[in-house]
Amino acid sequence: MSRALVIRHHEEDDAGLIGRAFADRGWSFDTILYTSSLTPLSSDGYDAVVVLGSNAAVYDPAVREQWLLAEMSFLEKVSDTGVPIFGICFGAQVLCAMSGGQVRRAAEGEEGWQIVDVADSVGLPRGPWFEYHGDECVLTPESNVWATSPRAVQAFTWRQHLGVQFHPEIDAEQLHRWFESENGSPRAHSEHQRRLLEETTSFEAEAALRAGTLVDLFLEHAGLS
Repeated sequence: MSRALVIRHHEEDDAGLIGRAFADRGWSFDTILYTSSLTPLSSDGYDAVVVLGSNAAVYDPAVREQWLLAEMSFLEKVSDTGVPIFGICFGAQVLCAMSGGQVRRAAEGEEGWQIVDVADSVGLPRGPWFEYHGDECVLTPESNVWATSPRAVQAFTWRQHLGVQFHPEIDAEQLHRWFESENGSPRAHSEHQRRLLEETTSFEAEAALRAGTLVDLFLEHAGLS
């Protein structure tokens, strides 16, 4: 059985719909909470690594010093051994930085379920995909862009890796945890957040199908299908 390592950066995060898609394809996965450079990381026995989002910024000097440089060093070793990385939101921005690209504050962030523009040669569904970010990736020519929006690159490959700016893993349960963590109370949801939760609930079944297609594309690109 193929195995994946999932790296999360917050207690409220999990692999969600992406984890289900891997499991449906016969994969198992282990999830580790990475919040410190002292957290041990090992890719031994894993066929892929999934890096989830974070409310941190790749370009924040304090974050880089505290833990991000150590995580990037680990991921560079993973890459050098040929193990593919699937980066989601912050994870995609880490891949961008590893490739020599630039991560910067976006002129305008994105939030909510949105359609993306997909390259003709890529079988990626246009969405809607869930967006929740304020930064953007500026890629080098070595990367291959799969999808964009008017505000940011949305999906790209670099070597055997795939990065997506949107959140294909999100389901209503996880989004509810995100909002509780942000607000400090399950009753503190704003009207905007309640609307996003309702939309996520209604989109969840079809989003799960899109997540499966995305995992298939990742595995195909990485030579693991």
